[in-house]
Amino acid sequence: MKNNIFFFLLIFFTSAFGQNGSQTPAVQSFKERVVVYSDFGYNSAPFRLEYPFSGTTNSLRFKNNYSPSLGLGVAHKWFAIRLNFALNGTKRAQSRYGQTKAVNLGLNFQVKRVFFDFDFRFYKGYAIKNANKWNDTLNDLKPNDLRPNTSTVSISFNAWLFKNKEWRMDAFNGQKAHFVTNCATFFLKPTLSIFGLSNEQKALIPNELQKNFDSKTQALSLSSLEFGVIPGYARVNRIENWQFGGFFGLGGVIQAKSYALKEFNRSFLGLSPRADFRFAVGYSNSKFFSFLIGDFENKSIRFNKLKYKQTYYSLRISVGYRFVREEKKKNKV
Repeated sequence: MKNNIFFFLLIFFTSAFGQNGSQTPAVQSFKERVVVYSDFGYNSAPFRLEYPFSGTTNSLRFKNNYSPSLGLGVAHKWFAIRLNFALNGTKRAQSRYGQTKAVNLGLNFQVKRVFFDFDFRFYKGYAIKNANKWNDTLNDLKPNDLRPNTSTVSISFNAWLFKNKEWRMDAFNGQKAHFVTNCATFFLKPTLSIFGLSNEQKALIPNELQKNFDSKTQALSLSSLEFGVIPGYARVNRIENWQFGGFFGLGGVIQAKSYALKEFNRSFLGLSPRADFRFAVGYSNSKFFSFLIGDFENKSIRFNKLKYKQTYYSLRISVGYRFVREEKKKNKV
């Protein structure tokens, strides 16, 4: 078994460094064209609070409701703009999951080998799933505890330093460029972020599960300021006009974390693991492209037995067209 794993890793990393050895450019750029595209998808931010509440309850799963969104965008050279619209209706029944207010903002650009991005995420309105196990006022028809004031927020600044100078994020997403051959790179991702959750001056954990001997279970909010570096690996394969690739990063961050009570706050320093994953699969030729794009990011805070684990993820389909600009013919004299 160990030999098989070693053999797989040897082939994997050999292909990573051995690709594109013919000096052929790995990316075909369409930045001189006007690119018009639309995307449809979902964003979500579920989280868990883990603690030995009782013999049968060790985890509270908070689920947000979410609506599909439609985006419209235009890109040309250095300029790009995208408008996002939330569509009517929710994915989950409001009687069980309530309503969620969500804001997702992002800004990104690449300079040589470094890709910069800024993300702001805010979600308000959650439901604790299967709360009828410990809450006698709930039943099988209404099993979830609606928490309309529970909110989560994340503000992050990231920089992706790619080892391969030919790697381009716009080619990975397939809008203003695409890869024309297999390409791979290692990367380092320095990150700085602030995130946490609160319940508008009320305890995050329901009264039935709070412990008088442990003040953390009565916390009104949990938060963290963190920075660190996440190393990882990215690869794209190209078969004719089909392109598929992914990112995977695993590292750690240093945290200045705290929880707040009505009477006081407590703060600590600590370490926390981080894992990032994203993929893009689709079809792209010189004029038309269509991609399925997914992005997953985890965040967590630990206060001894109490653990807060958040997952942010998005899934969308992006379809667009690259318009060819016709050159004006000069009249010959």
